[in-house]
Amino acid sequence: MATQAFRSYGQCIFEGKKGKSKQAKGSHEDVSGGKHVVRARSWWKRGDVSACATQTHMQCWVHRDIVVDEGQVETKMRETWEHEPSKDEMNIDLRDLERHYWNGTEAGLLGCYDFPGESWAGDGSAHKGVMGAGIVCLQRPTCIIVVRVGREEEGVSSLRAEPAAIARALQAGPAERDLLYLCDSETALNKISRWIGSGLRTTLAGDANADIMISIIERIRERVQKGARTFMIKVKAHRGQPLNEKSDTQAENASQLQDDYRQWTVRTPSMTYEWSNSNGVKQTTAWSKAVRKAMVRGGAEYQVQEAMNRAVTNWFKTFLRDTNTGLRNINQVASMGVQGDLMSNERWGRECMLPLQEDENWNKPTATTWAAEFLLRGEKAEKSWARGSGPAKDLKPKREESSK
Repeated sequence: MATQAFRSYGQCIFEGKKGKSKQAKGSHEDVSGGKHVVRARSWWKRGDVSACATQTHMQCWVHRDIVVDEGQVETKMRETWEHEPSKDEMNIDLRDLERHYWNGTEAGLLGCYDFPGESWAGDGSAHKGVMGAGIVCLQRPTCIIVVRVGREEEGVSSLRAEPAAIARALQAGPAERDLLYLCDSETALNKISRWIGSGLRTTLAGDANADIMISIIERIRERVQKGARTFMIKVKAHRGQPLNEKSDTQAENASQLQDDYRQWTVRTPSMTYEWSNSNGVKQTTAWSKAVRKAMVRGGAEYQVQEAMNRAVTNWFKTFLRDTNTGLRNINQVASMGVQGDLMSNERWGRECMLPLQEDENWNKPTATTWAAEFLLRGEKAEKSWARGSGPAKDLKPKREESSK
């Protein structure tokens, strides 16, 4: 095979090894190194500069006539290659060849880096009961704004933190200069678009974040009166876009601020609801779809418990008082080491349902209703139904056929 041209005219200044992976027995391949990432294949077709784990080794080649400091190059290249943080905090440089690189990204293809005004990006975060917003500016790299969003008593949501980031960016930008804002929340942008040419019928009544929306609408109105244009563009999150990644980092930092830095803290007269989710984590929020789902789930759990209690009562009346079968069943269960069935109402209720379903003389629902019995059937009953030998008689009450 012919020698590759870059090997004839170049020199290798760094060689990195990929991360450790599964190897066949007897393999002694050198896989030392940290967390190694590279650009995804064909990233320029999608404008996606997010990184992915590398599958091969990496070499860096330059022209053979270039004089480099081998020690300094080795240190910098290895620091970049063994980049441990999950985010790649890149800096946008629009000079020389770097301009072509950044103009090939998603934001560059949209013309964000050649915008004549100011380009801002913001993001909101809701984590562990705290909300925060972070904003950065392309033309002013040192202008970094972090805001702790208040009113956590009525629940936390990123749909409140995202408008807060938009409001602070509009307040920080000059009212007489064009502004471009990059946002990764389509829902937040849709809420603002409702106020564009909507006429007199649009109202903030019932809007949970009316305090933030008022500041956004007033600021945009002020910018329109001064002749400045405002563009808000949706970008995809976690695609390596530097402004979006930096604003996301600042939003996480904002959620760690003290209570003294909170803004928009005025409570509304809305009633708040408290409940625990399926994982036992306590949630607090005003009326929303989450509250409605929690109520439906709580009602279903209550109905299940009532059905189980009825099954235990029926079993108690049938076996425990009239015969010694119930006592023998209890002794058998206890001797098998599954005392947890006796301590859990739901599990013990399921154990009580099966003997009633197998009893030939039992013609009533073992639970509250026939539908509840069918839906709450255990594994044993489900298998017996599948085989066709189960208590099909319990699916519906017996009815005498009409003479007709």
